[in-house]
Amino acid sequence: MNPLHAAFLVAFCATSLSVVAADDSPGAGIAATHWLSRAELPAARRTRIPSWCEGLYVERQRPRALGADAAALPLHGRARRVSHSVGGLVILDGAVVLEQGNRRLTGERATVTELDHQAQQVELSGGVTLTEPGLALAATTAEFSDRAGRAEEVEFLLFGPGFRGSADVVERAGETTRLLGARFTRCEPGTATWELETRELGLREGTEALQVRGATLKLRGVPILRVPRLRLPVSDERQSGFLPPDVTWSRDEGLDLSVPYYFNLHPQYDATVTPRYVAERGAGLELQARGLTGSAEAAVGIAMLPDDALYAEDTGEDDSDRWLATVEHRGRFGPLSTTIDYTAASDVDYLRDLGSDLGVARRPFLTRFATARFDNGGWSAGISGLGFQWLAPRTDPYRRLPEIDLSYVGGSTGAFNWAIDSVWTAFDAPAERGAAVDGRRLHIEPRVSLPFVKPWGFLKFGAGYRYTAYDLDGVAASRNPNPERRIAFGDIDAGLFLERGATLGGATFVQTLEPRAYYLRQGFAEQDHLPRFDPSVTPFSFQQLFRRNRFAGLDRISDADQLALAVTSRVLDAATGAERLAASVGTVVHFEDRRVSLGEGLPPPQADLPLVAELAARAGHFRASAAVTWDTDRGHADEVGLALQYRRDNRRIVNFGHRQRRAGAIDQSDASLIWPLSDRWAAIARFAYDFEQDRANEVFAGFEYATCCWQARAIYRRYVEAQTGLLGDAAEERGILLQFVFRGLAGFGSVESNLARGIKGYREESYADR
Repeated sequence: MNPLHAAFLVAFCATSLSVVAADDSPGAGIAATHWLSRAELPAARRTRIPSWCEGLYVERQRPRALGADAAALPLHGRARRVSHSVGGLVILDGAVVLEQGNRRLTGERATVTELDHQAQQVELSGGVTLTEPGLALAATTAEFSDRAGRAEEVEFLLFGPGFRGSADVVERAGETTRLLGARFTRCEPGTATWELETRELGLREGTEALQVRGATLKLRGVPILRVPRLRLPVSDERQSGFLPPDVTWSRDEGLDLSVPYYFNLHPQYDATVTPRYVAERGAGLELQARGLTGSAEAAVGIAMLPDDALYAEDTGEDDSDRWLATVEHRGRFGPLSTTIDYTAASDVDYLRDLGSDLGVARRPFLTRFATARFDNGGWSAGISGLGFQWLAPRTDPYRRLPEIDLSYVGGSTGAFNWAIDSVWTAFDAPAERGAAVDGRRLHIEPRVSLPFVKPWGFLKFGAGYRYTAYDLDGVAASRNPNPERRIAFGDIDAGLFLERGATLGGATFVQTLEPRAYYLRQGFAEQDHLPRFDPSVTPFSFQQLFRRNRFAGLDRISDADQLALAVTSRVLDAATGAERLAASVGTVVHFEDRRVSLGEGLPPPQADLPLVAELAARAGHFRASAAVTWDTDRGHADEVGLALQYRRDNRRIVNFGHRQRRAGAIDQSDASLIWPLSDRWAAIARFAYDFEQDRANEVFAGFEYATCCWQARAIYRRYVEAQTGLLGDAAEERGILLQFVFRGLAGFGSVESNLARGIKGYREESYADR
């Protein structure tokens, strides 16, 4: 919230002003003087204001450049009559105008009294006004000196945030300015849907916040919230104080109220403390601290809800203390970079039941990762640790504690390039795996290549050797605890870049044709006796055509005697080089059946002939993408994906997507939109349907009403909530989400996060944005 501009308070040190308003709303008189309706605005300015605003406050033309120091400029004045006495009394009478740079003061009468050789006292009367960049003031009378002043019935208008307000009395003494009986709003002239009424506002020179006493928030004249003390910022600088509360209600949990308090501890450090009360669960607390330096940033958070009554009732657990902890860090210290991404929860249902304001996304697992990496020249070295906490009924994967990697990319040796990668990993089995095999793995991979690169194409020959050795614990006596694997490979990668000019609808484009062929020969090694610490099969895609291993991880390396053929065509804007269209199609031919499988007893994939195609298009506000993987042997699609989007701005978004994949039995569609029905009304909707489960996973529909003064949203939401992380074991939840926002001040409700998650392309707005 930015209720008063710092310029207003600085200006009052020299003057204080206002006009008696015909409208009863705060600051209506001075606001009406500078208000232009939408029809009165020039076309260029009219397009820059939101459709729900009826007009705009317009400042007078400035005689000097913005930012000019008025105090350093000469003061010019004029009036119908000027008189001066020997005692130092100067009287300006009739249409008085005083100008100093971009500051302009007017009134009917001004009296200047010389207190001594260095100080003066000025009294103004007769409808005094002051305008300067970002500010307009008005008053019936005012008097001031260098260090003191007083004005009554003061009105003000702040052009930037659009705030208008009034005060019964404004006083300045020394370094302190007080506004008694102040009111302000952001509503358009003639209306005051909401206003903040205060007993006293105080500001001390050198500070960036107003001290508010006796604040009352009124909605259409009816008091709805009283706050004895409050701090309000008068600039964009961060200030300690209460943030907008989050209030929700559900049938099972009742009232859920969070009231965050922000601590601005230092320009580079801050903290937020959020007390939380959930009627059917109990009281809890969230804490978050953040720090930022020139070389690093970090955030630490913890959420606690002890003795969760509803959780104890549902689960029968004796220990119902629930918590969530997060640590995030990014650092760069010359050639050394560091990263920490750690999240842990007391139980698998924490995020489903309680959510979080600590920036933790709802997903099937929580990540625990830390790394330090050194990069200098061709050298790269790192040490890291990785673990997961699965929020589903499955065994957590192996932890990597630690993993150490070292690589070097050498320069050219004659026509050849060379490189070597190595990584040593210690795998630690989680306790729930019982007597599982764990151990250490060393992988070393030297490579050499011979590239020939021209603007019109390339040809690269490559070869390498993959050596993997294990040191295992917990293996059966009949098995080798130190197995090894050796695999050699060679590949040839060739491509062309062809282009031509094209014209469509009077626009000039460049069309490219980029054929590519990639041959890979990789030896076979028996691997069923090797452990399975981290292997998985990667889904087939266009990028997969040019990878040396169809498995993720290093426990399985595929044998290969294959040729990938692909072609890509792009349409580029001739003036900007922007890509308007890209279409790719490719396939892979296997000359021998593949023999390496994911595990012992599992059949290896056969030498099928998959075909993959991708399309991406962009035209104006439209975006489209599509991908399909076709099994030519069986004559059906293995995977299909389609996404269409129209996005003009944050209020005009339409999405449609469909995804189908045989592996995993996925067949889902998703449609969403936010679209204006009129200047002030907009529709909001999402429909996500699972054809395999024959149910709607999520449906929400509602409306938004917006003005320059306030905004309201009401959304009905029905969704399927997985009870144990499995889609088949789920319960249906229903609710109504409400949000009310006072423009530029604060709001209630948590609709924003649901829109950002459910409507692709919607960007979550802050209260200042709205």
